[in-house]
Amino acid sequence: MRIKKEIVVKDLYKLLNEISEQSFEIVRGPIALLEDSSEICGWYIIKEGKSYGIIIAHYIDNYYLALSKLHPLSSDEDVIKALIETGLGSRWAVPVEPVIITTLDKSLILHLEEYSDSYPAEEAINALREYNRNPKSLGALKDRLLSYLGLT
Repeated sequence: MRIKKEIVVKDLYKLLNEISEQSFEIVRGPIALLEDSSEICGWYIIKEGKSYGIIIAHYIDNYYLALSKLHPLSSDEDVIKALIETGLGSRWAVPVEPVIITTLDKSLILHLEEYSDSYPAEEAINALREYNRNPKSLGALKDRLLSYLGLT
């Protein structure tokens, strides 16, 4: 039986590492860069070659921060330069809404009941505040995603 869990997460990479430490392989699946420069991605939860579930996260990361600092009429060269420079530093990703996990493994869900984390960097907190204040931000997509995936 498939179990669905929503988790409030502050550090997406920590959550993915936590799940992989439970003897699961995490395989990045589809990813989309949205018009507000946030991203949505799915990760497959695999164990012994068998699919045990999926993680779906809508998040911003250090690339979002780099793009948000650019002037709206920046040249392609400026955008590429900002993205390359960002890729050279430390990486972080902060979900903008609860992360959705569906799995066949009840023990994973029980383990995640105790999960907690903190923001990975001060700039991540500032970027999240900016995202939430920006009227062009898409906001929560959870209900539309769950409906699309047939999980409502």
